[in-house]
This record gives sequence, structure tokens and C-alpha cells, in this order.
Amino acid sequence: MARDLRFYRLQAIGVPLLALLPILALFGFFDTKNGEASASEGGVDLQVSYPSRFRFRTAKPFTATVRNDTGHELTMIQVKLEKAYVERFKNPEFVPEPSEADDRSLVFEMKNVGAGESRRVFATFEADEAGPIGGSVRTATELGSGPSVGFRTFALP
Repeated sequence: MARDLRFYRLQAIGVPLLALLPILALFGFFDTKNGEASASEGGVDLQVSYPSRFRFRTAKPFTATVRNDTGHELTMIQVKLEKAYVERFKNPEFVPEPSEADDRSLVFEMKNVGAGESRRVFATFEADEAGPIGGSVRTATELGSGPSVGFRTFALP
């Protein structure tokens, strides 16, 4: 005697979704990924490399590199990393350490940056919660404001 196979409404939706998960994983949907953003203004170049997608409670690197292309030495370049972005991570580590912090950002001061010279801020972030995290990096010199970039990180559960 043959039996008819019947699904309840939620099973008819859930079974195909469960079958879809390994296919999504096979095509890299759950893989970690790095992103890059860059901008240039007033002879200062800014390049940011950030984790665009990574897993909850795994550490990933973040770098912000500034380059002086003005043709002369700049006595100071400030790199300002948005504080709201950093606070969404557990135990962030920075090299160099921030020289100051205000309500909106962590400030890294690069002094006496020669023409054509680059300086870098390196950080390691570990996601403390899953979900989207938006942030930005701004720069300033003694000549005024410099380039800024925005970016978005997604921490997978």
C-alpha cells in the first residue's frame, strides 16, 4: 500500500530552506571577506582595509593608511576613527595607540610626515555581537580637513 507524502505548511517552507543552506555555504555566502575604501583630497591619500564580513568572535585586521602627496612635509596628519564603530567590538587593539579620544572618534596623530611618505594605523577587531556595523575614517592636517571614507562590516552569527 502506497502512502502519500504530506508536508505541513511550515515544513513545505522549512525543508527547501534547509536544503539551501549548504548550497549558499558552497558558494561562499558565509565566508569572511575584506573590503577596501579609498579617497584623496588636498594632497592626502587615505586607504582603509577593513573586514566587510566576518564571523562572530573571530579577530580580523583593520588598517588605515595615509600618504602625503602634497610635495612638502606636513607637520601633522590626524586619522580619526569613528568611536561608535570601535565600541561594537570586543577588546580592540591598536598600533599605534590613539593619542586622544573625543565623543565621536579615536584620534591618531602622525607627526612630521614627509613628502611621499605613508603612515599606518593597524587594529585588530573581534566582533562582540552579530549584525551590521557602519563606520568611517576621517583625516585632518594643519591645512584643514582631508579625505574621509565610510564603510560597513557585517558580523555573521
